Parts: sequence; structure tokens; C-alpha cells
Amino acid sequence: MAMNRISKEKKEIKWIGLPTNSLQECHQLEKEMQKKIISIKEKEKQLDELILNQIALRI
Repeated sequence: MAMNRISKEKKEIKWIGLPTNSLQECHQLEKEMQKKIISIKEKEKQLDELILNQIALRI
């Protein structure tokens, strides 16, 4: 824990990991953000389709 590699909460021990290059971490975070943006856009399209289906069924 002193080297900031693991954390301990009560009886649960979690691996934090080894320190990484901040540039590598930035690139990784950008990739994750792009994946999440794509996922959100797909879910918005699905929601739009469901709303249209709901409206069509009510008419």
C-alpha cells in the first residue's frame, strides 16, 4: 500500500496498478471516451426508434 500499488478497504484488497506514462494514459482515456460517445449515439438512435414505435402504436 505504501507504494500505491494496492488499496485495502476493510477485508477487500484492490489492485491499483503500476504507474503509467501520462501520455499513454491520456491516449487510453481518449480511446475510452470515443467508444463511449459511439455507444451513446447508438443508444440515442435506438431510443428514437422506440419512441417512434410507441407513437405509431398509439395512433
